Amino acid sequence: MFIPSILAPSPPRQQLPLDAPHFFNSPLGVGLALSVATISLAEDAYPAKPIKVVVPFGVGGGSDTFVRVVQLGIEQGNLLPESAVVLNVGGAGGTIGSYRVKNTRPDGYTILNLHEGISR
Repeated sequence: MFIPSILAPSPPRQQLPLDAPHFFNSPLGVGLALSVATISLAEDAYPAKPIKVVVPFGVGGGSDTFVRVVQLGIEQGNLLPESAVVLNVGGAGGTIGSYRVKNTRPDGYTILNLHEGISR
């Protein structure tokens, strides 16, 4: 029996390894590590409390996976004296989480991780 590809079950999703050492060997990882190190040197008292990273999508997507790899690298590399806490605030295609960050008091402890997907 012919099953159109759109109705056929999709293959199981490949589990992405959260391997921080490989991430920090990439140019993006090195840049992120240097940025965090520069922030740490610029102000000794920052961060005095955990940093909230809002991901405006559900758990397990590309944005969430990226932030969790960065979070793991920060923890394993002991790059910050406080932890980075990932908050998934999904809904409305990223609008709800984005508005939450936009309307938060600008104290430097809440940041947004948002990426645009490029398709062909």
